Amino acid sequence: AERTVGAAWRPAAPAALPRDPAPARPHWASARRSSTGAARRPQLESLFSLLSDDPSRYALRPPGGAPRLRGLCESLLDVAEEAAPPSTQRTNESALKAYYAACTRLGARPWRDDHAANSGVDVAGYQREVAFLSLVFIEIYFAMQPRRRADRDAGRPAQPASALKVIDAVRRVHRAAGVNMVRPPQLAVLCRGLYNQLKRRYGIEYISPDRKNQFPDSVIDSAFSVPDGTVCLPGRAGAQFAVDWRSSKFIAFRAANALARYCGTRKDEIALPANAAFDLGRASRAHLLWRIGGVDVASPTPSQLRGLGPDDLAIFLPAAAKNDQLG
Repeated sequence: AERTVGAAWRPAAPAALPRDPAPARPHWASARRSSTGAARRPQLESLFSLLSDDPSRYALRPPGGAPRLRGLCESLLDVAEEAAPPSTQRTNESALKAYYAACTRLGARPWRDDHAANSGVDVAGYQREVAFLSLVFIEIYFAMQPRRRADRDAGRPAQPASALKVIDAVRRVHRAAGVNMVRPPQLAVLCRGLYNQLKRRYGIEYISPDRKNQFPDSVIDSAFSVPDGTVCLPGRAGAQFAVDWRSSKFIAFRAANALARYCGTRKDEIALPANAAFDLGRASRAHLLWRIGGVDVASPTPSQLRGLGPDDLAIFLPAAAKNDQLG
């Protein structure tokens, strides 16, 4: 029989609950939601059903009913998404599209929240999830296109590791919502089998990693010596412009490349991505310190900058980075 506490020391029930106890969202907690509605819906419905269908005495029954509970679930998913940097969120979104398409072709439910099966308590369910994820891996791989245009034009397939990264992203999205999907060792076996097929058909060079080399100093010096008036080729946005080293655009371009050249910073750590709003987690002028004549100067005057000597230097204080999201 269930033990109950004595009525003599139970806390008295409140006379009345406030009509709307929801705290106001602070102005800085603006939503930076990357997932589309279709991608978020299974997560939201799974969490909402779990809480709303709970028959126990520990169930959540907030004032405001089901709409309020659904709003709380949405807020929880919003904050969980913020744990990943924007680049990871975009990767997750792209992976979910490929994953959902594979689930559609297999006729399977994409949101795998069978906790007993995922944990192995349900042995048959665990084996089903292993087979499901293995089939999804194969489906995703054969539907993928290689990243390099030369490989696409030649009709060569993608690298198996790319499909494995999609599975990792899907597991990451599930984990952020409290669902630990299976990670079967069979995926590594399948990946190795695909690599062996590629090796026999295209050779060992095709499956070798393609590493990007750093620009040597001669290349960067040549870029900085391009004369004013040189017309640049159109970029991704289609804009065409001429070089003007006295303009703010090219001054910033030269400064950013010089900084990355000596400090090894990534582009997205010192430059604002397209259509992104500036926030205090990004590098700004406040992260730059000058040491002039042995004295640290936060905001040097123009005359101090023009009179820099061989022993003077600039000090860059890193902001948030890929390997240090909190700076």
